[in-house]
Amino acid sequence: MRPVKLIAACSMLVSLSAQAQTPPRPEATRCFLESYPGILCGFEDNELRFCDGARLLWDDGATKTHARMLESADLEDTLSQAYPTVPLSGVLPLDFEPGRIRNQAFLETVYRGSELALKAIAWPGSGRKLRVTTIAGVADELAKVAQGVTRLPASIRRAVAKIGGGYHPRVIAGTTRKSPHSYGIAVDVAMERAEYWRWRLLPTGLPRPMKGGVPPQVVELFEQHGFIWGGKWYRYDTMHFEYRPELLHPMCRCGPPDSCYPSFTQTFMTAENENDPGAQRVCLVKAWSEASRVADGGIF
Repeated sequence: MRPVKLIAACSMLVSLSAQAQTPPRPEATRCFLESYPGILCGFEDNELRFCDGARLLWDDGATKTHARMLESADLEDTLSQAYPTVPLSGVLPLDFEPGRIRNQAFLETVYRGSELALKAIAWPGSGRKLRVTTIAGVADELAKVAQGVTRLPASIRRAVAKIGGGYHPRVIAGTTRKSPHSYGIAVDVAMERAEYWRWRLLPTGLPRPMKGGVPPQVVELFEQHGFIWGGKWYRYDTMHFEYRPELLHPMCRCGPPDSCYPSFTQTFMTAENENDPGAQRVCLVKAWSEASRVADGGIF
């Protein structure tokens, strides 16, 4: 990997969410249509159309903060941040959380009846199985991930062997929103290495930087089969993998990190003063590598 250059200019301004460029609306719909064949059949009049006749609004026209999108996203909002398909490390931009923005109506429509369409997939080294839905091919794709893990070195298999679970009807901690586990599209693995932002809060309420996480070879396997990783969120959840193939579609994902968030605001702190709110500064950071167009690794 070539060296990365950073330029930082600090201010005390309130941080804004990092938004990645997405394709024009008619083109962005392809990320959904081509990811859910047999379920989605078209787009017309600002609506995504399901093969069974159901329709969902694509763009409600409202300007929303990141917090508002988490609560009431339209379909277009769910693609407002491009998911990076290269390894990332360190502190991510504030509110950079591709995939945490979900359209609940879409999930309810696609995965209706998931509790009656569950399949248990054996997870390597755990002696246990993960229950996920068969709808949209989720169980088949997870089975391919599990098979891929069996071919990885023993040290990596051991690192991800301990599992938390799959299908589990519940709400997301601290919210009233249904968890993707409720639809059978999310699994928790690598529990011995798990890091969750709510477990690592600073006095300011912001999370400490993520220390470790899941081996990149396993993350890549999941991504190849339509699952995004919660370790690529500012409010990280390293055990969490979620089936969201639309975010991994070639038109809606991003490669080199500098194409995912070319400019953003970020909270910095010194290691020796990480518990001191006064040590935090909000900085505007412009980052690039000498090989910025080559996806040869992460910069954050």
